[in-house]
Amino acid sequence: NYTLYVFLNWLPSYFTDALHLDMKTMSILAAIPWICAALGTVGGGIISDIMFKHMKDGFKARKVAVIVPLFMVAAILLSVSFVTQTVLAITLVASLLFCLQVAAPGIWALEHELVPGKHLGGVGGFIHLFANISGMIGPALTGYIVQYYGEYGGAFKVAAGVCAVGAATMVFFVRSRVTLKTRMAAAH
Repeated sequence: NYTLYVFLNWLPSYFTDALHLDMKTMSILAAIPWICAALGTVGGGIISDIMFKHMKDGFKARKVAVIVPLFMVAAILLSVSFVTQTVLAITLVASLLFCLQVAAPGIWALEHELVPGKHLGGVGGFIHLFANISGMIGPALTGYIVQYYGEYGGAFKVAAGVCAVGAATMVFFVRSRVTLKTRMAAAH
């Protein structure tokens, strides 16, 4: 949610301040990344389901459907931080929001792979709590960076770091219930 909320709150300002678009042009062009994000959400669900059906390990399929797009978002964000050309910037922002939303359905599907049904509501609420806390921190930190450093590149680099850390955390620390049960049994 960090990166999503940064763009929900700062995309119009980025387009007008950094890319020097007038309000009319910005209001039209700002729709492009969000249309791509909507397509990414639907496409991510389809991709996640296809991977789930075709891979032998459904848990790994869900993880891959989250990790790959998050690393892509991090890479694209780093690129956006250096771009000044309007068409390229809009294309990259549209691409990163598409990839960010491709990951979203996989995250929620992965929760169902990890958490027993009787705990889904509580765990889902806890996930939403932290997601929304990061959604508050992201726009505030972005405002601080833009105000005190005078550019958006630093804010985009921080968001790239958040996505990369999130993806790396999924790679190294998120384990299936079966793996966790096996480790716990071996420890006793």
